Amino acid sequence: MGLSLAKGDFIQFLDSDDILAPNKIDEQLQLLTKNDKDSVVVCKWELFNHEITEVKNFKEKADYCTFENPKDYFDIIGKFGGFYPPECFLLPRKLIDFSGHWNENITLNDDGEFFFRILYNSKKIIFCDSTHVYHRKSKSDGDNLSLLDSSIKANHLINSWKIIEALYNAKFDDENSSYISKKKHAVYYEIKRAYPTLIAKNKFFFKQQIKADNIITRFTKLYSRVLKKLITICE
Repeated sequence: MGLSLAKGDFIQFLDSDDILAPNKIDEQLQLLTKNDKDSVVVCKWELFNHEITEVKNFKEKADYCTFENPKDYFDIIGKFGGFYPPECFLLPRKLIDFSGHWNENITLNDDGEFFFRILYNSKKIIFCDSTHVYHRKSKSDGDNLSLLDSSIKANHLINSWKIIEALYNAKFDDENSSYISKKKHAVYYEIKRAYPTLIAKNKFFFKQQIKADNIITRFTKLYSRVLKKLITICE
């Protein structure tokens, strides 16, 4: 609804409990107007609990640089992890309209799926080192498991990554992507702990993760048996 009402050429997303630096929009806007119209701009960010004065400095992150194409960014994320929170971005409205608005059929990882499409369709990802944002830390930060309070949401999480993987493979033709593999691995274990029956229902999607998990399980069982035998011998 917000996007349908917005009239500006650029869009800034902001949750009510996150904070932008006073110069954030101005600094990023200057970079956007000097580059390709389908570029996006990001910036430094840091977590805080109650007051932004708690933040002593901004930790260096592997993706704090400009990427000439989105695949380079996804490769870095696949290697080092992470992802920019929504308030880091300043986005051209035309790029959002081209990429598609929020997927309202997804209730979990809807922001991740949306911003994936934005980055996926961007010509360039520009890093602005002269500004920053503060992202309020919540119980769910880095832990989707705390949000998996229904099998419906768990299904939506899986579906979001099915969309992301399909788009990624269609454009980059990289079925061995470390980015996709790393993210699916995390989703697999979250779903397995909360709703294991969904793993069986999505066994083709999680084929590689199930295979790797079975190898680890067999190794763990073998290690346990050997350890027990060694203890028995020592006794």
